[in-house]
Amino acid sequence: MISSASVSPRPVSVAPRQVTKVGKGGQYQTKCKRFIQHELILPSTSLNLFEIRPWLWHASLPSTAKHSKALFTMVNSHSSYPFIREKLEEYCLKLMEFPECSYWIHEKVVADFIGIGRSDEFGQSKLLSSLLACVKNGHGGKRRNKNSFKLTGVNMVDLTHENNGSRVCCQGFGLREEFQGGILATEPDFRIPRWFKFGNQCQPKVCTQLIVANELIGNCNVSFLSAADPGVIPKFALKRRRQSYANFFKSKRGECVPYRNYDIPVIIKNCIHLWPDIKTALPDDFEEREPRRRTFSPEHLDRIEEDLRLLLVVSNKIGKLEVRRDVLRASRST
Repeated sequence: MISSASVSPRPVSVAPRQVTKVGKGGQYQTKCKRFIQHELILPSTSLNLFEIRPWLWHASLPSTAKHSKALFTMVNSHSSYPFIREKLEEYCLKLMEFPECSYWIHEKVVADFIGIGRSDEFGQSKLLSSLLACVKNGHGGKRRNKNSFKLTGVNMVDLTHENNGSRVCCQGFGLREEFQGGILATEPDFRIPRWFKFGNQCQPKVCTQLIVANELIGNCNVSFLSAADPGVIPKFALKRRRQSYANFFKSKRGECVPYRNYDIPVIIKNCIHLWPDIKTALPDDFEEREPRRRTFSPEHLDRIEEDLRLLLVVSNKIGKLEVRRDVLRASRST
């Protein structure tokens, strides 16, 4: 630690774009491009600037930035490629032939469905990043290295572009989430999740889908589904939702009767635009009434509840996906 006695007002020979003089007493301000600007008083001793630069960089980081420095680190797809090379064609084929879905699907759900797990060194998310890089390049590894080079077996396409000519695309959206690292990793990764769209039937935006999912599980204090009257959800209703959504997902009807009688109809009413063909079956005073299960026809209600279970799975809240009769469904075996 440099003591205050070693501080000198004499200028230091450094690059102007890195250190600028601020105020009296020879104080200098070091500008950290990525995180913050931090004032430092450089010592008068003849230190090599290249030796103290790492110290300046670390000292200029706030405590939160030191902890989250890995957030700004880009994934090196080449380093994790060897762990997916053996099944590269299988993974790519499953990804590009993923069943069509009317909702955006969280990347963890996609990785589980196509069979990508974790290696000792890399987590599921980084292996999926490597797979997306291979799909973009049309191959994995370097062409000059016959031991690592392998074709994907699918058309070369950048899935991060929505209009890429295929039926698949992925976009990053939302707050940073925790992603498991490798099996031997001691700390998780934190970054913005990716959401996949398969087919052309995807109706809601990701933000709307997440609002519906959070209301279903009681992970919100205010209902934002109704733009005309966003009201505060009572605490007893939130508690009921948190305790009942798992039983609703598993179709344990006897253990979630109030949830199905009161909460589900209210949520359906506020996002009824997701099912445009059901509007004709609603009463004329639907907007003014407090909805109940009898407000909807049994056939429509069963279909909507099945869609809500699927929405919970693809939003990475509970459960897994399965294909029944060539249609993507929520697996209730969770």
